[in-house]
Amino acid sequence: MSTTYRLGSNEAVYAPGVVDWALQHYWHEPDRPQLRTVIANGWKIPEEAAHELLSQRVPYTIEGETLVFTVGTTKKDQFLGELRERLIATYDWAKTPRLQKFIESISTTIDTDRNVCNLDGGCILAAYRAVGGRGKLTYKALRALLRTDVDASALTQIDA
Repeated sequence: MSTTYRLGSNEAVYAPGVVDWALQHYWHEPDRPQLRTVIANGWKIPEEAAHELLSQRVPYTIEGETLVFTVGTTKKDQFLGELRERLIATYDWAKTPRLQKFIESISTTIDTDRNVCNLDGGCILAAYRAVGGRGKLTYKALRALLRTDVDASALTQIDA
């Protein structure tokens, strides 16, 4: 089950700006509870949803002056969110635009049969385990685990 949140702006507060400010500081562990509270109380959303947004575990879009994000999505989204959070906590380079390029290469590897990323590394293995992965982490195992959420619009009926 997924829930979509729409964080609206008003004359005093521009939601995308406040969230951007919180995102820039969320890497600092001691500040996290206060930043989560600002977002959760400011828009009356659950703190867990605020954490998902601020830890960049879920993508968001900006529609006009409204920031929109969805939590509780697919296992692939959970894996990518878990991986993103672990990378940011572990590596300085993950606090730069390089992170998005890396996440896109992982996503391409999952969605296609092209192996455009290396699966060696503790963060990838830890994220794989966090979403239910067992055994040796291979491209085949990763795809099998994360491709279980089938998009019904991609299915076609074959006439007999």
